[in-house]
Amino acid sequence: AASTSLSSSITAAQTTADGKGKVIYSSTAPAAADRLAQNLWIDTTGGANTPKRWNGSAWVAVTDKVATDAAAAAATVSANLSNNYYTKADTDGAISAASTSLSSSITAAQTTADGKGKVIYSSTAPAAA
Repeated sequence: AASTSLSSSITAAQTTADGKGKVIYSSTAPAAADRLAQNLWIDTTGGANTPKRWNGSAWVAVTDKVATDAAAAAATVSANLSNNYYTKADTDGAISAASTSLSSSITAAQTTADGKGKVIYSSTAPAAA
């Protein structure tokens, strides 16, 4: 009976472990067996270290909506400046707004990042912190 109980516990633990995601650190796309939504691929191509997730048919970059919205706003301001659509007062206001938006995005992204786990890639054990 104890043997059956231990075997059941081991099977349950293995099933739980099999359902967890893993982090794959490579410059080549993970094998078909690792194409799971819970897995994270750190694509090291060109030294970019781009985090990607499997969306069911392809590996897609993981992005933060606030940061991408701020980048889009900054790109719009930049394009309009290069096309001379703004006066100096408009430009100053747009730059200030983009700066505030970007600062908020950075703060929000940092707060989110601070609450997440870390992936530590090292040949030595992580520090106590």
